[in-house]
Amino acid sequence: MTHLHRDHFDTRAAELLPKTLPIVCQPPDADRLAQLGFQTLVPIETDHEWRGIRIARTGGRHGTGEIGERMGTVSGFVLRVPGEPSLYLAGDTIWCGEVEASIVDCGRM
Repeated sequence: MTHLHRDHFDTRAAELLPKTLPIVCQPPDADRLAQLGFQTLVPIETDHEWRGIRIARTGGRHGTGEIGERMGTVSGFVLRVPGEPSLYLAGDTIWCGEVEASIVDCGRM
């Protein structure tokens, strides 16, 4: 999960998803997800291996200036499986250095 804004994860999703469903998230969202009753959280600071998939957290920016700052932290994730193409899941982000670096990094795999 890239972040907890309502257009990405709303009250209805929190009600419908099984509370035992593993949820990969950014660390700032783990406490809120636990408060919603989710029991299997995987907050990723930098990277984590799950069932043979290497998951690396990347940065991003919602926007620029004061509004961008007020919108909070957003993450993307790069998923890698040996011998397969990488997948970059961009968060709710504008084009920025973090996004460019993630794309370049995926191209190396």
